[in-house]
Amino acid sequence: MFRTQLFASTLALGVLASAARAELDVPAATAIVAASPEAKLGDGDGQGDATVAGTDFQATARIPCRGVGSAAGTCQAGVTRGPDQIAVEVSLPSGRTRSLLFDGKGKFITIASSQADGTAAWKVSSRRDGDTTVIQAGPETYRVPDAFVVGD
Repeated sequence: MFRTQLFASTLALGVLASAARAELDVPAATAIVAASPEAKLGDGDGQGDATVAGTDFQATARIPCRGVGSAAGTCQAGVTRGPDQIAVEVSLPSGRTRSLLFDGKGKFITIASSQADGTAAWKVSSRRDGDTTVIQAGPETYRVPDAFVVGD
């Protein structure tokens, strides 16, 4: 049963990424999912998500992004899920990271910003496109599938 749930979650993320790819004309997003026997996806045991080996993330993937130092493409991202806040850390082509912050139920809140790099002055907004949150932060756009943010 565990393998079936893992496959279904990975398949759902792939389908969502395919739709986002069509709008941004970018290569396929790739989900990298790892699990441990202690935490099972969707079993309601209260133990939370598994962690991707060698990281602090519960899942990693390439998500569609634009305006982050290059033309439309994909950026590597990792998600850390807590009961009250979910953080998606996006690795930008410049080597910097951008933190996209969601509430514990997966609703977008804001980005982590700084006056030092000018991001604090950026207009930040989001909209829904099916099962994806589209985030506009200054010149940057991110398309983050729900399945990546909240898991199964």
